[in-house]
Amino acid sequence: MKPIVLILIIIVSVGVLWAIWDALPDKTLSLPEGTNTLIIGYTKRDLARELGVSADNIQLVQSSQREWPDGCLGVEKEGQVCTQVITPGYQIILEADGTEYTYRTNMNGTVIIPIR
Repeated sequence: MKPIVLILIIIVSVGVLWAIWDALPDKTLSLPEGTNTLIIGYTKRDLARELGVSADNIQLVQSSQREWPDGCLGVEKEGQVCTQVITPGYQIILEADGTEYTYRTNMNGTVIIPIR
């Protein structure tokens, strides 16, 4: 299959999926119970490793569900290619020693990006 044909198939597929999503009457995102707690734990452990402290010394300030503009959660890095699709997830703000640290995640916590 020629590369141009494959690209056209991908573009059409994304357009169809977008149209289906846009036509849904209720766009409320649901998640399994406890998922948010797990993701907060992941971000706390990440920050604890970064700062060299116990995760017990890190407090949750805020956790809010978000829709990020792309697969990179709206965080551009030089040379990185991001999927151009709305990505549901969380913005999590943690506090350690009086300093706040922000994280962006996807919905299941497989992508966690510290904002520094």
